[in-house]
Amino acid sequence: MDTNMSEKTLLSNFLPPHDHSLPAYEEVETRPAYTAISTQGTPTLFPRECVFTYRLTHSHSYLGAKRNEPLFLVKTPRLFTGTGDILLLSGTDKLDTPLASAGALKIKSGTTCASHLRLKPRLGGPFTQPIDIDITVGTKNKYQFTIPVGPANRSETFEWRQSTGELVQSLVGGFQYGMKLVRLDGPTGGSCGEDGKVTVVGGDGKPIVAVFAAMRPQATNAVFHFMNEGATGELGEVFELAAMISFIRLFEFQLSQGGVAIGPCFGSIAR
Repeated sequence: MDTNMSEKTLLSNFLPPHDHSLPAYEEVETRPAYTAISTQGTPTLFPRECVFTYRLTHSHSYLGAKRNEPLFLVKTPRLFTGTGDILLLSGTDKLDTPLASAGALKIKSGTTCASHLRLKPRLGGPFTQPIDIDITVGTKNKYQFTIPVGPANRSETFEWRQSTGELVQSLVGGFQYGMKLVRLDGPTGGSCGEDGKVTVVGGDGKPIVAVFAAMRPQATNAVFHFMNEGATGELGEVFELAAMISFIRLFEFQLSQGGVAIGPCFGSIAR
């Protein structure tokens, strides 16, 4: 089997069919805090695919497996600014414990911006102290963060890359903007596992572990999808939290820029 197959060739192996209907959003009843999934071969904390619904003019938004079935409440700025703090909670009640937070994108130097992420420990979770991460962007519009992954807590770097390609288009059923998360320290080139599935890789041969895309006609909704080893739980809870909170941060910033590809440093970024 060709181990360097393109994203376009391999999409059908990873992306399930989607319900693209967008009913009017209604208030939902709160639910108990979401419990970690222990089933082997799935993400630890989140569904493999999530829909994020940004509620403009409200102080909170929702994240869930479907748009009308929220599992997590996300405290978000009332307006798209790219500078407000974001807080992901463990359930849909405002009093549920936080899982992760993301600070404003700030100018770190003349050509570099950064957002501070904090991952919160949970009862029975794999870490007991908060984990602080900086997600940085340089001149090439690539957003990187480094975290401990897997049982051995080895340090690895991941990178969000702008995309309007086949992977993003297939995720939401049409041409739209989005980003893909690449595991920079992963194996190069597609590889065939025991189940016969081939790893979807980026242009440099690095595995893609997550992708998100905005939905039309309501661009305030986005679909997030774990892929490859990002979808099996093998990268660990820290990876899943970092991937999810960084996705929400970057998507909100894209909205603040008019729903277009985002550059490294804009006037709206906090200084």
